[in-house]
Formats: sequence, structure tokens, C-alpha cells
Amino acid sequence: MAGAAGGLLAAAAGEAAWAEPWVVTVGGRAAAGPAWEGSDETKLNASPRITIGRISPYRRFNPPDPGATFAVIDTQYVTLGPVLTFRRSRKDKDELTGLRKVDRAAEPGLFLDLWPTNWFRVHLEGRKGVTGHTGWLGDAGFDFVYTGKRWDASIGPRFGYADHRYMDRYFGVTPDEAAANAAIDQAYDPSSGSRYFGARAAVAYRISDHWRVTADAGLARLGDQAADSPIVRTLGSRNQWTGGITLDYSFDVDFNLF
Repeated sequence: MAGAAGGLLAAAAGEAAWAEPWVVTVGGRAAAGPAWEGSDETKLNASPRITIGRISPYRRFNPPDPGATFAVIDTQYVTLGPVLTFRRSRKDKDELTGLRKVDRAAEPGLFLDLWPTNWFRVHLEGRKGVTGHTGWLGDAGFDFVYTGKRWDASIGPRFGYADHRYMDRYFGVTPDEAAANAAIDQAYDPSSGSRYFGARAAVAYRISDHWRVTADAGLARLGDQAADSPIVRTLGSRNQWTGGITLDYSFDVDFNLF
């Protein structure tokens, strides 16, 4: 009897938690960054943004990370859910003539945020390419976070890993490619390892309860396996700067309505 009652209470608590309102944030981002990973050419682009998470009494600024996220678990100390990131394509023309073309990549995966306090966040991601490439990637970092009445801010280091499939797709050079490109004179077969290390910072201003504008900037320095590629050494740069401005709108959703 007691066990059955406990089970009913647990189920009711789970239903109540799911029925609590969630917050959906949608917006658009205008950004500047490398034309392709490893490039020294800056390209401007615009992209949509979306995140979904529970409404929490522990109000805090979430540092803006690339990709769309859905926080299936969103508590005071842990946030967990799926993430979907897109990566720019790389053309096989101009200085890249003769090298393989890389299509726009989609990378679904999982993310985990750990919040020991409201001013410190540990962020982890694992993703796999399903278009453009089929490699595995990992990203990690931590942030010092400030949450104010109107102004919010964050800053912290970032680290990235990729397996051989990813490294070969973006930084590998076959003998035929080396022969076909005028600037590259040797083949290259990178191994798995560090993809980059760097830092990211953001500042946000809440225009109203629903509208917010965020400016972010970051520097990623490619790891040795990527930086040693003749594509990067000859045609690009090891230092990868990014920056952007995001305008987003947040609204509540009650899943009890569905």
C-alpha cells in the first residue's frame, strides 16, 4: 500500500513538473566569423536562434552557445537536453580549387550544464555530424556569470575535440588534392585530438520582460592537428575570431494546453 502510494505521488509530482510553464526564446543573430573553419577570411551571415527550457525561480544569465537547445531537465544545479548545431559549407573554388567540397553540416547531440552556483557554469557538449561530415565532436568550457537587473555578462574558456573522420574531412589533404591545388604541395592526414582552445565573452541587455539584445565575441586557436594542415598554414589562419549580435524574444508555454 505504502509503495503504491509513493509511486502515485512520484507520478503526480512528475506530471506537475511537466505541467509547469516553460520558456521559449526565439530570435535572430547577425555574426561575423571565418568563411570556413581555418580560414583567415571574415564572412558575415544571419541565422535564427531558438532555445527551450523550464521557467526557473533561480533567475540567471545563460551564456550564449552556438546551436538550438531543448532543456529536458532544467533544475537549480543541472540542465540537460538535446542540441543541434550547423556548420558552414566550404566551396572548392578560388584558393580552394582542387580541394574537396564540404557541404553544410548538421550536428545533433546532447549538452549538459552544471551550476554549482548561479555565477559559475560548466558546459559540456557531444555531437555527431549527419550531413557534411560523419565525425564526432566534443566541446567543453566554463563561465563566470553575472546576472543583473538589466545587464548580464559572462566570460570563460572553451575547448574542443574532434575524431579522425572530422579532422580528415576539414583539414586532410589527399595526394590528388595536393596535386590539383596551386598553393598546396603536400598531402596531410590528421589524427583525432584537440580541435581548438580559446575563450568567449558575452554582454546582454534586457530591453523588457520579453526582449533582450546580446553581444558576444570569441577567439578559438586551432589545435595542432588542425593548425598543421597545409590548408590552414598556406590558405588560412590558426586564430579564428567570431562575434555577433542577437535580438531575441521570450514567451511562456504551458504544455498542459497540448
